[in-house]
Amino acid sequence: MTAYGWRQVTQIGGLRRWCRRRHADLWTVEEVTVVSSRQRTPAQFLASIRNHWTIENQVHRPRDGSMQEDRLHGRAIGVILAVCRNVVINLIRRHLPGRYIPTARNAITTDLGIALRWMHLPLRN
Repeated sequence: MTAYGWRQVTQIGGLRRWCRRRHADLWTVEEVTVVSSRQRTPAQFLASIRNHWTIENQVHRPRDGSMQEDRLHGRAIGVILAVCRNVVINLIRRHLPGRYIPTARNAITTDLGIALRWMHLPLRN
C-alpha cells in the first residue's frame, strides 16, 4: 500500500450490500472497498462498518431526505442549520415515535401548538 502513499493502512476489506428502495421491487447490489488504519479482529472490523452505516442511516439520511439538507443549505450558517435540523429530528423521534419524519414535520407546520408545547417541556436525558 505504500505505492499509493497509504503507509498507515493495516486492513482492507470488501463489503457487498443488497439495497431496495422503499416502494420498489428492484434490488441493487453495491460493492464497497473498506480501508482501515487500525488493526482489528474481523468481528471488530465488521462492527465498525455497521456502526458507520448506523450513523449514516439515523443521522445523515434523515437530515438529507426528510429535512432536505442538501437542497436547502446555507453556506454561511450551515452548522447552525444542521444543529436546528438535528434538534427537530430528535424532538420528533422523542415525542412522536414511529412517525415518518416528513409526515411529522408537516403535522408540526400545520399545528404550531405541537412545537409550542415542546418548548415548555423540561429537558431530560
